[in-house]
Amino acid sequence: MKIILVIDNKPCEFYASVTARKGRDAYALKKKIVASLTENNSEYTSEIMDDMTAFVVEAFDRQFTAQQFLDGYQGWFFDCQQIIDAIMNDVTEALNQGFPPKNQEPKPEK
Repeated sequence: MKIILVIDNKPCEFYASVTARKGRDAYALKKKIVASLTENNSEYTSEIMDDMTAFVVEAFDRQFTAQQFLDGYQGWFFDCQQIIDAIMNDVTEALNQGFPPKNQEPKPEK
């Protein structure tokens, strides 16, 4: 997964690998977002927006700060939800492939 932030007027690329833990955290946050939107007449609270920002920073292994994300992301803030969904989808895809992935033959033990 890749994100581009503008930091010090320069585009900077950051990469993150998707792990099962990130998938689990994405799922938990998605549930929290849905519950909050339900409780708050589809309004995003400051707490939820802070949680979404923190999740993106953690998902990219703290390669940038929350402030760098907020100031340097050249898109709509709510793209955070797309990042959350992408992580959940990547984990699901890996699970659907099986272990080892279905397209790989298991290596015989010696």
